Amino acid sequence: MMGLTASSIFEFLNKNSVIHLDRYEVFDRKFSLLRKSVRQIIGNFRETDDNDGHEAANQLQSMLSEWLTLPLPFDTSVIERLSCLGSTSYFRQRWGHQMGTFYEAAQQAAHDLVGEENPVECIVREHLLRMQNEQTNFRIFCQRPAVPIFNQVVTAGGGNALRMDSFIHSPSGYRDSPPFDELLKVGPLRSRGWGAIPDAILTAPRFRKLIQVVWSGCKDEPDFGYDPVTRSAATDDSQHNQNSQSSIACHLKTKWMPTSIRKGDDPDYIPDEDEFQLFKTWNQERIHNERRAVLVQIDEGQGILYPPLSKLLCFDPMEPDSSCITYHIPGETHVEDTFIIRPVLDDPRSTGARARHGRLSRAWKEQLRKKYRANPRGLIRELDKQGLRLLRLDVALIHWMKPPTTVIHAPQQKRHFEILLRVLAPDFTELNSRGYSTEAVYEHAWREICHSRGEAIHAGFMNNVQTEEQFCSILTAMIPQIRATANAQDGFSLALPDGHPLEGLALFNRVRAVEEGFRVPSSELHLAHELSKAEQWRA
Repeated sequence: MMGLTASSIFEFLNKNSVIHLDRYEVFDRKFSLLRKSVRQIIGNFRETDDNDGHEAANQLQSMLSEWLTLPLPFDTSVIERLSCLGSTSYFRQRWGHQMGTFYEAAQQAAHDLVGEENPVECIVREHLLRMQNEQTNFRIFCQRPAVPIFNQVVTAGGGNALRMDSFIHSPSGYRDSPPFDELLKVGPLRSRGWGAIPDAILTAPRFRKLIQVVWSGCKDEPDFGYDPVTRSAATDDSQHNQNSQSSIACHLKTKWMPTSIRKGDDPDYIPDEDEFQLFKTWNQERIHNERRAVLVQIDEGQGILYPPLSKLLCFDPMEPDSSCITYHIPGETHVEDTFIIRPVLDDPRSTGARARHGRLSRAWKEQLRKKYRANPRGLIRELDKQGLRLLRLDVALIHWMKPPTTVIHAPQQKRHFEILLRVLAPDFTELNSRGYSTEAVYEHAWREICHSRGEAIHAGFMNNVQTEEQFCSILTAMIPQIRATANAQDGFSLALPDGHPLEGLALFNRVRAVEEGFRVPSSELHLAHELSKAEQWRA
């Protein structure tokens, strides 16, 4: 859909010179206790040099951010999310008495919440049902994975499932949206990170009313929507920073009519700390080593992070053969529903076997499944004894058992993978016809994982024009095979045919979604990551 013209936007603003803002600030005593305990745990983890502590902090930060920006129910999932840290006794032994006390308080608060109504969920349901009954033209701004959550909220109240065009997920989605009546947003107005929303909702509103629901203490960004040209000189900056509607800018032809509504089980509550400001402070020290990135989601749990303006080689099944293989820039040109193509090329200097995607991983994954089914506790004890110590090793093992697709689920670190293979002792005899040593086979198995994640793919390919052109030429000859496979699968690999200067594989992944707003260490760019891991890099 083409974006609206500037004249049509101004026409809408002239007809709707007053925009209403209903801002609900919600307090719940038990949830406040949970927030406080989790904040304390994250803060202590951030001060440690322990990698496991940093990993746990990232998981907890993502979890807390979800709770603060989505209308999630207070059910057993609250307890289950906390369980990633293990039992209370283990946690206390691993991290000390004070941390154990914080964890115990968080667990108690989580148990106390189960079965109670989430007041944010209730407010969102009330407005969704009202707008459906009144046939109001409305939109919900949220991340794409949150759609089922909002649908669950409204259908639990007897409403109808929401149409996909009721949601806006990105700045381009807002830019291309025609005017509507009401916009619903859960969480503070922030231009980056969790629950981010474009500041155009203030500088160029396309609605008559904004309904914002936030937990107590969660402030809008002080300069969200700030426009030094159009902002009124009469704005009081000291009040601007303190007011709950602090980010509502004053525009020449648009007047905002804010209404603040406090909801909760304690009318005299003291607002919680602003976790998003804390997260921003904690993240500042790492930012100078990071680069902006765009996340390209390739399946339900995986995504690849690319620098802005990256040229991605894509196959578009909707285009004719003459133009179906071409380059796209995520965030700038349409990429969704195309297939990104990644090469896994054999090193011509190598005497090893040609790349066969997932060949070795199938063997060790089958052995992992057998040993886990036979004695899961014994396997976990042995791996821990050998030095493979992760916060939730049992969950990780189940994850690693997943069959190899275009991405092979495996330990993130090479030393952890080597420990896993030593304990599993998989039989690679049938796959090792050349009689390589055990160490060499393990090295091949690790290289197979690295290739699936994108390591060693980008380097030496995108900067080599000749190799790039040869690869595209081979793919063009394979278009009939690519089309047939793409019709049946969202992710697949195809071997490059013999008789060409390049040997290896081409990995294809259908693009589910594209998200901006990440800052990532350079070493993590161009690689496939679990979406849960990528969340730690939201800027």
